[in-house]
Amino acid sequence: MTFDQYKQDQVVQMEHYEENGKKNYGFSIYDRPNSNLREDIIRDKDIRESNKSEEEKDQELNELWEGNVRRAFMGKNVDGDVIVQLSDSKGQPRIRMVVDQSDIPRMEFLDGDGKVLYKLPPEE
Repeated sequence: MTFDQYKQDQVVQMEHYEENGKKNYGFSIYDRPNSNLREDIIRDKDIRESNKSEEEKDQELNELWEGNVRRAFMGKNVDGDVIVQLSDSKGQPRIRMVVDQSDIPRMEFLDGDGKVLYKLPPEE
């Protein structure tokens, strides 16, 4: 179930995904640009069908879809961990709160590359 931004894609989503016995489900919040999705899809098709190099196409597609990122997730991941994850404007996870399948809680602060900068409880 999703809720869409006017003339754009989903900004709030309740999701469930299951494959080979692995489940991922929860609630996500997305950032979307203020552009018209229908026009963006047409532009995407035009870029993909152009005679430009693959590198140029990739760059233009990245620019077109920049800002379409998941900013928050609350749910259960495929490892069985219950998680709240907050991401930056590029969609990179920056804060993770987890209660793992063994009921052990932790909180992690990450840099833009996903490296843990600080962890609670701290590692010994």
